Amino acid sequence: MGVMETTKDIQNQVLETVSAAQDTVVGTVKDLTDRTGGPVVDLSTVPGLDEVPSARDVVDNVFDFAGKVLETSRTFVSGLVDATAPLVQCGAADKPADKAKKPASPKPKTAQGNQN
Repeated sequence: MGVMETTKDIQNQVLETVSAAQDTVVGTVKDLTDRTGGPVVDLSTVPGLDEVPSARDVVDNVFDFAGKVLETSRTFVSGLVDATAPLVQCGAADKPADKAKKPASPKPKTAQGNQN
């Protein structure tokens, strides 16, 4: 098994562990909420509360934004890796994966070459 396969395997194990722990917490909080028998706090009398976005809307907005920031960062860092690849020779793993090999560009003609 190669380094990337091992890394991905470990990452998947971490994600499964985190997900299981989060599921446990959500289940516990839901059980506690169900045992309260109803609202503990009545916020309906707070002025202007109807203009405040719901907790779900805030969470969705924040995570949508975080996803966009992460994708923008990935594009940026991938661009840096591609831009600096010609400076480092480590093997096939460092070559841009999605770019086909370009043919060598013709050398510019010198002033002497243009006079002929």
